Amino acid sequence: MPKRIAFIGLSGPLFYDYANPAKRTHADLASSPNPILAAPISLMLLFDELWFLTKSLCPNNLRNSSFVKFVDESGHLDDLDPRDAEKWVELNSSELQKTAYDFIRAEFFDHYQTVLKSTGVIWKGACDNHSHGLKIGPCEASANSASFKSVLFDLFVHAKLGDPRVELIANPYLERLMEKSIFPAGRLNFSERVIGPRLTNWQSPVGPYQPEIDDLRHHRFLKDYRTWVQQQDISFDEKEASERREAVEREISSAMRKALLDKLDDGSLVKNSALLLGKAALDFATGGISGHLSDAAEAVKKTVETRSMRWQGFLLDLERTQQRS
Repeated sequence: MPKRIAFIGLSGPLFYDYANPAKRTHADLASSPNPILAAPISLMLLFDELWFLTKSLCPNNLRNSSFVKFVDESGHLDDLDPRDAEKWVELNSSELQKTAYDFIRAEFFDHYQTVLKSTGVIWKGACDNHSHGLKIGPCEASANSASFKSVLFDLFVHAKLGDPRVELIANPYLERLMEKSIFPAGRLNFSERVIGPRLTNWQSPVGPYQPEIDDLRHHRFLKDYRTWVQQQDISFDEKEASERREAVEREISSAMRKALLDKLDDGSLVKNSALLLGKAALDFATGGISGHLSDAAEAVKKTVETRSMRWQGFLLDLERTQQRS
């Protein structure tokens, strides 16, 4: 499978936490708020490398990870002309600027606290939607998750990178203003919905990274999970993502039921297993990830060796990881 690289630029992070600042970098001209990403777990699992435009856009505890690189430290921006970047942004922003502002106001600012909570922020912070000034190679700019010009600047840099393996990861609200076939935010959001409840408390004031992520990045079924996510045709839509997530849980529950009932030929054991799965279904219906499903994981893992079901094995192992932590 070809290497997948995510490029996170000015349009990537959703929030910047000024109450819990990150370590200051060469790019910070005034302050160093800690960036908060929309789908950090899925970014770390679905991509082989994460290329941040500059270190100031990367959450503090993710900066030393072996799979993280910084574009402004790689030489890619050495010949960038600020006048070309400014001209390109201005040339492409006039037509959609007002439409973008109206959309962001309705979908983002009018639901600010809900969007913030959806990123996993449960601590007391001072989260804004923008950074202060940043030195990006020879350019000066600021990151703003609600500005259409942020994604235009990122598109300019993305084109200069000239690497077909690199995918621009704008935050999902800015992505919806573009052609939906270009960016993967819809799939990232869906993946985060599926993974998030299985791995709680991964988002923190210093960032989303935990040492366990390195083991998960080498999981034997991760490739199959990535392929499965790539096959999902889904845009960034909260209702659609929730419905898809519920369908996934039903599919996994059904696979567990079949695996258990296929294995057990004693009538009383079948009856008890049906009761167990009935409780699991009740837990699922009330919105939780069932502990009973985790207890039954071992029985179903032996049935996911076929390629079409290996992605389920990856999700079941995530539940076991959470139980051990």
